[in-house]
Amino acid sequence: EAIRLNPEYEHAFNNLANILKEFGKLQESKQLLMRAVNIKPTFATAWMNLGIVETALNEYREAEISYLKAIKHRNRYADCFYNLGNLYVKQNRFEDAFIVWRNATQIKPKLLSAFNNLILMLDNMGSYERALTIGVEALQYHPNESSLHFNFANVLGKMGKFNESEIHFKKAIALSPQNANYFSNFGVLYHRWKQLSSGSSPRHPSKTGSIRDAVIKAFNGIKRWQSGGTA
Repeated sequence: EAIRLNPEYEHAFNNLANILKEFGKLQESKQLLMRAVNIKPTFATAWMNLGIVETALNEYREAEISYLKAIKHRNRYADCFYNLGNLYVKQNRFEDAFIVWRNATQIKPKLLSAFNNLILMLDNMGSYERALTIGVEALQYHPNESSLHFNFANVLGKMGKFNESEIHFKKAIALSPQNANYFSNFGVLYHRWKQLSSGSSPRHPSKTGSIRDAVIKAFNGIKRWQSGGTA
């Protein structure tokens, strides 16, 4: 109705495009967003939404151009930097993703998804020290986010910092006690910890130390910790 009454109303095109995108009508959404930015070339939100749709259509070059135009018209656009980082990861441009996600977190420190993506990407790259630095900063802004404690704990475990990793696994589980994946990874940590302390290789599990036993130990440790005892 808004478009019928005012066919030059760019916000109506943008809003309808978002609805169509949610229903999977990507080409129709793209056409409306292109109409919106043609009406108002400085419409940063529409440029970003166009980039999101083009990314979904695997039109990566066009998507990058759209995101950069959005940032040109709103230079401290944290959400756009975040989406641009997602695009760069799809293209295996990991250092570019690092730069734009860092921009996003510096502009908008409450953007948890950007912090988590940074930690996960650096973890997958084996850049544990960099992931550790990001994690320490992220927890200053998000001390009660279970996913952040979980991702941070995984990095610490891979670095052999088992005591610190244990602390963050416990915090993640206390904040999200129904997440089975948290218990599973915590069990793996105990399993590796036991192997190293007994002198066996983590790559060749000992017959006596099963991950199942480690998960049970982790679960019991959490219950004691939550009840005020010692794990």
